[in-house]
Amino acid sequence: MADNKFYSTEKEFAGRYHLGNKTLSNPEIYLTEAEFAGRYHLGRRTVQRWRRTGQGPPWVRLGARRVLYRLSDCEEWAAARTYRHRADELAKLIASATG
Repeated sequence: MADNKFYSTEKEFAGRYHLGNKTLSNPEIYLTEAEFAGRYHLGRRTVQRWRRTGQGPPWVRLGARRVLYRLSDCEEWAAARTYRHRADELAKLIASATG
């Protein structure tokens, strides 16, 4: 059941996910490139560059031009880049460069 309705929340989307006549109770949520860029306030070209260089989160290619990001991967990727202050970020950067 693929309609073009936009859902106000991810939970509402997940609750309405259908596969044929079966309703999936807890489907994995995927974001398009544009949705990923919008969610994290990034430009689409930045997202495309990160995909090419491997700096962004893991992604899935479905077909020649269909790229999706699993929401759980995106959240994990963002959490790994969350710091309490600049010193934490610099310490992690130095540790990765020296070790």
